[in-house]
Amino acid sequence: NVDEAIVVIQRNKKVLLLKGIEGRWAGMWDFPRFRIPQTKTANTKNSSTAGAMARYLAEKIRDDYRLNVAIAKTYGMIAHTVTRFRIDLHCFLATEVSGRLKHDHAPTKWFSIAELEQLALNVTGRRVAKMISENTNPVAKKRLT
Repeated sequence: NVDEAIVVIQRNKKVLLLKGIEGRWAGMWDFPRFRIPQTKTANTKNSSTAGAMARYLAEKIRDDYRLNVAIAKTYGMIAHTVTRFRIDLHCFLATEVSGRLKHDHAPTKWFSIAELEQLALNVTGRRVAKMISENTNPVAKKRLT
């Protein structure tokens, strides 16, 4: 099993996506995602574990995107398989607090939720986009960080 996290980062009613630049994901947009080390893997329904994972993700986003975010809540989990790997994709919502976006490895852009339908997204990215588009106010008031 592989555990990953996908983070929907919101700013001014838009969400951050990055564009794949090589391999089978070239040209496709996706939300920021991170592999979760086994030491961080946990049941995100447990509040102390979810808080630790939220802090870990906020740190990764700060390091990779130079953004400070507040992880607002978990948004569920998508279980899927790729070849022989079972992947548990933990979904989180975050709001940008401060920083200046810079990502060294792929183009990034802010999109409105309505624009997501028109983009080339991978299967899990499309499922996450559908989850957030069906919720008019996806960011909870309670922060996990």
